[in-house]
Amino acid sequence: PGSYPAILTVTNVYGCTDTVSRMLQVFHLPEANFKYSLACENNHTFFTDISDSADAAINQWWWRFSDSSTMLGLAGVQHPDFTFKHEGDFKVNLIVVDVNGCSDTTAQVVTVNPKPISAFSYTENYQNTQGRVLFTNGSIGAEAYEWNFGTGIMSYESDPVVDFPNDGNYLVSLVTLNEFGCPDTLSMDYSFMFKGLWVPNAFSPSNPNAAVRQFKPVGINLISYTIEVYDTWGNMMWTSSELDAKGSPAEGWNGSFNGNVQTQDVFMWKARAVFKDGTIWRGNDVGNNKNIPQVPYGTVTLIR
Repeated sequence: PGSYPAILTVTNVYGCTDTVSRMLQVFHLPEANFKYSLACENNHTFFTDISDSADAAINQWWWRFSDSSTMLGLAGVQHPDFTFKHEGDFKVNLIVVDVNGCSDTTAQVVTVNPKPISAFSYTENYQNTQGRVLFTNGSIGAEAYEWNFGTGIMSYESDPVVDFPNDGNYLVSLVTLNEFGCPDTLSMDYSFMFKGLWVPNAFSPSNPNAAVRQFKPVGINLISYTIEVYDTWGNMMWTSSELDAKGSPAEGWNGSFNGNVQTQDVFMWKARAVFKDGTIWRGNDVGNNKNIPQVPYGTVTLIR
């Protein structure tokens, strides 16, 4: 590179001459170079141009991506990305051209690593607790795990147990990493709703504890509900289908019929209920139900 005088002398057949002189500028070549991010199969690999522009700005970049025998793709931008469909060694060529038209070429072999496969299943009502979910990891080729449950809580365990605090839709995602640092992500929408209906087996209208003065079932997220109470001879003593805004039973029986206070006795009840997610209550609820019959009917004792 540098400035050089170029002199041209011409002579005709008569021996007459003329001379012209020009200064010739020889430019430095740009120096092509690039770096790239971690290369994993079926993931974007990002290429960054780090060429030295020398005398003049570079204004053209020509990339070529190929395997041992086939051209896989071309790019004409400064910082491209490319997705290699499978693992292996691939050749990447870069030609840079500056505003003077000077060019340089470089090539690198890019090793593309395999990536893991994220997979999981889940078990609801784990340990007989509503909202508690066991996630079972079924990933292949992974050695590190990052869970996000959409609750603001993350986990790095293989098989985490999670308590979802409220009804709602949660985006659950698992990112796995293998020994090369290659990631894979699997996401799913998980919908959860607390639901249940519990029917007491005794009540006492004159009890000082207000919570036991009525025969009032307790439930949540019901969309339809009917309970009926019968005496020993099959006469209906009381019925209700009222629900509040939370889908909870809104009424209770005070132990009277047509204004007449009933004496202490055992009465039969039966109930029908459907939850907001369309499931039918059949008397079986999640939780501590030891010694509680799992059927939609039973007896209730009126205590005087």
